[in-house]
Amino acid sequence: MFKFFLKFNVFVLNLVTIFSFIINNSVYAVTTKGKGKGILGEEKEFNIAYLPTTKKYILRDTVRNIETRSDNFKTIEEQLEDIEFDAKLRWDPNYSEIIKDSVEKSIVNSATPYFEDSIAVDAHTNMAIVYDYYKNMFGRDSYDNKGSEIIQYVHYGKQCKEGLFNGMAFRFGDGDGKDIKPRASLLAVVGHEFTHAVIFCTAYLSNEGMPGALHESLCDCMGALISKKWVIGDDNELIRSLFDPTINGHPDHMSKYIENGNTHVNCGIHNKAIFLLSEGGNHYGVTVKGIGREKTAKIIYHAITKYLKENSTFHDMREPAISSAKDLNFTEEEIKSIEDAYTAVGIY
Repeated sequence: MFKFFLKFNVFVLNLVTIFSFIINNSVYAVTTKGKGKGILGEEKEFNIAYLPTTKKYILRDTVRNIETRSDNFKTIEEQLEDIEFDAKLRWDPNYSEIIKDSVEKSIVNSATPYFEDSIAVDAHTNMAIVYDYYKNMFGRDSYDNKGSEIIQYVHYGKQCKEGLFNGMAFRFGDGDGKDIKPRASLLAVVGHEFTHAVIFCTAYLSNEGMPGALHESLCDCMGALISKKWVIGDDNELIRSLFDPTINGHPDHMSKYIENGNTHVNCGIHNKAIFLLSEGGNHYGVTVKGIGREKTAKIIYHAITKYLKENSTFHDMREPAISSAKDLNFTEEEIKSIEDAYTAVGIY
């Protein structure tokens, strides 16, 4: 979900600017290892830091520049109230200290290196996996390739089933506590949202119409490639299937494209093309020879960062994919696989 709240962005920008200065000038203990269990009960180890001002360990990975905070289940409306309150505080001579205290309290913390918040543990470790994937596969440092701090919030909203990037920070809802899992606990969802941020800093694809469907698909595809599962979700909650979009009632061919349809539905067409490109298969009578996950990921990333524009559609993705393969010195056989994958879903 790619949403922008202008007022909220300004608020977050203020916090980031002020608190980043504070963090960069604080004296942390040497980055150490923390432990905790994810929502499935698996023990995890991760980078943490020690904040002398609060004498607590915090979910801050100083190696990757990732900080995990809690939104305390605030709705959008409550966040806007915070913005209005912040606007009044700005004239207070103690404004910086007030904001510092507020942000410090929002960072997920523990009196010991063991963290009990299982959702925050999942978020912290999943974002590290996503960061490492982009860094190791593409050489990208953070979502903007400038090493910017990655701020993410868990416990967003009340029984919220969304994840989003608002231009400055990531936010993940906790689900409904029953069938819908916390979004930050799903690696593919974290990868999906991080890719929104990458696109925000590069192609700046629209989030409406066919460009919006392409936008959502590219995020789905990167999330699936990172998680090594061709689904967004898990066995209990299948949000979207890339290997068979029709499972969710989504189109898998341009002949089924829904005019003025939901971007999270129409994305199924391009999702199917990318699945075929990676894994191979026969679709609507067209046989595609797969080229594997790594080369598929490199084509997507190259197209996003080098060719795609704000209003690029499915049709505008076919040639950039082919051009990307040529730029990356793919074989003629691999380039034919790209052509076949897009032909198989009716994208010319």
